[in-house]
Amino acid sequence: MDKNLVIKEEVEKFVKAEKLFTSVDIGNAIKIKILSMEIRNREVRDWLRANLGTDPILTDYVMESIDINSGVGVATLYRPHWKDASEYINRDQKALTPADIDVLKDNVKPVTTIYGPSPVIAAMQNIAASSTAVNAPAPAPVAPTGRKDNSHIDINDVFNSDTVVGVKVQIVRKNKYVRRIQIPGDITRALGWKPGQNVDLDKIKIHTGTLSPKLKVWPDGRCSIPRKVVGYGKDPVMVILKDNAVYFEKA
Repeated sequence: MDKNLVIKEEVEKFVKAEKLFTSVDIGNAIKIKILSMEIRNREVRDWLRANLGTDPILTDYVMESIDINSGVGVATLYRPHWKDASEYINRDQKALTPADIDVLKDNVKPVTTIYGPSPVIAAMQNIAASSTAVNAPAPAPVAPTGRKDNSHIDINDVFNSDTVVGVKVQIVRKNKYVRRIQIPGDITRALGWKPGQNVDLDKIKIHTGTLSPKLKVWPDGRCSIPRKVVGYGKDPVMVILKDNAVYFEKA
C-alpha cells in the first residue's frame, strides 16, 4: 500500500467538497475505507504539514490552531481561506481505535459493556441513517450555453460596442482540484483592492446565487469565488475587467 497516495486521495475528496478538517477527520475516513489501522493519524498529520503550500490540491487551504475537547486540547484545522474556523463543528471527535475497526469489520452493532458502546461508532451509525433518509436535491437546470438558466447577466449587454478598449481578460483553465475561479491580482489591483481587505461584492458580476460577505483579497492580491455562481461547468472561463467591475464569460 502506498500510504502517501491513500492519504492524498482522501484529502482530495475533502478539498473538492470544500470541507474544513483536521488530521483526525482524514485519518478516520481512511480507517473506515480500508478497515484497517495501517495508516495512523500521525502519518496523516505529517503528510498535511509537509504538503500544505506545495501540493496543488491544497492551494486554497490554510491552517490554524483551534481548541478541541471542550477547550482542553488543541488541534490543527485545515480550511479554505474563504471560510471561518468557527464553521468547524467536529471538535469533540476521537480517533478510531482498533476496537472500533473490529466492529466495522464485523458489521454488527457494538455490544454494550460496562463501558457502553463506542461513541464514535454510534455517531457514524446516526450519520449513515440520516444521510440515507434524505433525498438529494435535484441539480439546477443548465442552459445550452453552460450558464445556469437564472443568470441575470447578459455578456452582450456588457460588450455591445465596436471595441473593448481597456478590458483586462484572463482565461481560467479547468482545475480538477479546486472548484473556484481565481480573480488575478492585476484585476484586483486595478479595482483598488488591497490584500486582506473585504472584496466589494457589488463589483463582481456573478450570474447566480450570492457571495460570502467575508470574501477577502489574498496576501498575493488574488481572490477567488465558487465556480457555481458563474456556471459553465468545468469549461475555461474568462475573467474580464470592464467599467470598473469584474465580469465572467465562457472562454
